[in-house]
Amino acid sequence: MTIRSVGRRISQIFKARKARKGISFFEVKELYNLAYDHKAQARSAIRQYRRMEAKAQAMDEAYRAQLGLVRRSA
Repeated sequence: MTIRSVGRRISQIFKARKARKGISFFEVKELYNLAYDHKAQARSAIRQYRRMEAKAQAMDEAYRAQLGLVRRSA
């Protein structure tokens, strides 16, 4: 579920609640489930970011080493 779809669903729940003037257990449970899903997606995105950042740093170090070798031989 994307962030936009989570936001839309939350808006729908709050609009329905305002129309009925009450909150149901299922609406609260659904909001918690959406929050937990969003949290899981965020954790996954952070792990992916960290992996990509580590690869980029390793590549940067290799590139800098390559530049150092090129400068020495010139």
